[in-house]
Amino acid sequence: MNSYKEVKDTITLTTNSVNVSQGSFIQLRVRSKRNTPIRITCDSVEYQIPSGTVTPKFDGVTIVYKDATESEVFIERSTYTLDGKVDNDESFVTTKTNLLTGMIEKLLAGSAEISATSVVTFSELKAALTLGFIGAAFVSDVAGGSIWVSDGTSVKPLGGSVDIYSSPATVAFNTSQTRSVGIAIPLPVGLMKNGDVFEVELFTSKSGATDTANVFLAIGVDAVTVGTQLGGTVAALNYIAATRRNFGVFRFRRDSATSIVLLNGASGNDGTTSTTAVSGVTSTVPDVDAAIRYLQVTNAMGASAVDVVTIEKAIVRLRSR
Repeated sequence: MNSYKEVKDTITLTTNSVNVSQGSFIQLRVRSKRNTPIRITCDSVEYQIPSGTVTPKFDGVTIVYKDATESEVFIERSTYTLDGKVDNDESFVTTKTNLLTGMIEKLLAGSAEISATSVVTFSELKAALTLGFIGAAFVSDVAGGSIWVSDGTSVKPLGGSVDIYSSPATVAFNTSQTRSVGIAIPLPVGLMKNGDVFEVELFTSKSGATDTANVFLAIGVDAVTVGTQLGGTVAALNYIAATRRNFGVFRFRRDSATSIVLLNGASGNDGTTSTTAVSGVTSTVPDVDAAIRYLQVTNAMGASAVDVVTIEKAIVRLRSR
């Protein structure tokens, strides 16, 4: 079995930063005069450590930074080095700080055996994936909170699917002839992989018999500016100049970061469903791997702009391979 020798010393930081990395791994207790949090990085991964608390155990290049408002930061450093022979079972074991838990973990050569369940953002989960994270995490910013799993290569929702959006109440568009966004659903970077499918169920109504209207889905760069239409005219809900309730169910597949293809869809009004299958319409969208994008439900009214279109219910489901 491994045994570790612990050596302690103290540092008073008065300059901008200091590198305190050495040994097999280190653990710090940090304190600032004004009790401001202390910024620490380990191999460029950033931590904000409250004054007076103990850090996780770090095994990389660790840098402590002094806030500009602080005159001094006090650091008690514990350095742990291997003391004794490493036995055969442990001969390929190294240590690594788990980004999700902040705890020291064992990594076997060729197989990253990190396992934890933590509350993280989707971007933090993707960052942990680059460290070989295997396990489950509660992702706070997808679907109002959902469990995702990692196999060390990619991540997907537990069970392979998740409702990333379900409208909590009806949403009424304005009555403008200018197309507007009624619902905008954020899509974190990397949420969809090539081959993943998302399904959209839309239930809408129009208040009167004066206007025509046209509802379609889009992917945009923000939550306000109408983006690129998905699926073309075959994936739109069109209203004649009559009071109507329309619905549509559409399935889209990601083929690349900029290419979304309509697989099929069905739509109808007042309970009459179309049996015509439509597919193969490809839309070129803003790069969904470059930044957060938004899946939008948009609408434009006809010439009179008197009637109101209301989203009665919208459900978006991600099916991940």
